[in-house]
Amino acid sequence: MLIQARCIKKKFEDELDQNKYIEAVRSALYKNIKIGTASGTSELLKAIGEVCDAKDSNKVNTVVTYNYDDILEHEFDRIGKTYVSLFESEESHADDENVKIFHVHGFIPRDDCVGGSKEIVFSEDEYYGLMEKPYAWGNMVQVNNLMEKTCIFVGLSMTDPNLRRLLDLITRYNPTAQTCHYVLMERNQIKIARDNSGIQRYVEESERLQEEVFGALKIRVIWLNDIKKEAPELLRRIFLPKTPKS
Repeated sequence: MLIQARCIKKKFEDELDQNKYIEAVRSALYKNIKIGTASGTSELLKAIGEVCDAKDSNKVNTVVTYNYDDILEHEFDRIGKTYVSLFESEESHADDENVKIFHVHGFIPRDDCVGGSKEIVFSEDEYYGLMEKPYAWGNMVQVNNLMEKTCIFVGLSMTDPNLRRLLDLITRYNPTAQTCHYVLMERNQIKIARDNSGIQRYVEESERLQEEVFGALKIRVIWLNDIKKEAPELLRRIFLPKTPKS
């Protein structure tokens, strides 16, 4: 994917037009979404919207996203939740009245009149550039949240090389830190014949190794059979506890 993105970017570099590059990404992001409709929402987005509230200490007040789109913002608009989208280093983070949505790889809203990032982290060379700048805004946002808060990774493959590098650096810098993060991961649903215990052992060993690797980065794996169905309900159970019946 990163190499394909690099090829796409190279085409626009040859044309010497960064605006066309951003517009091409915008067009691809919202190709199947009708402006002014709820298209693009999902049960997971609805759950994230429900569990976020900057004024409630029991809920989520910060979302760090690696997506460029504004689908989460539109979900917040739909349910009337206040938020602030942050994607540039000069923007203030001191707003405690609204949920903060950090777009650490850039922000491309569907309406180009709203504004957005002039540059994004999309292609292979852009990832390398971010890794070479330890004090880049996007890196510092991630580091601060990883060091100060308990994070839940949702919808991530955890293969982002820069994210893994930051997690490793934080663990090495403070190996005795008690902070632990969580990642929701979907089990490999391989159909196994009753007499094929070898494949079963392979699946179990694969999960064990992943747990060890993430454990070294102070991340606990929560395995789900169907992440699209189970993740929304899990988030609601964590952050929206039912009131005990009297």
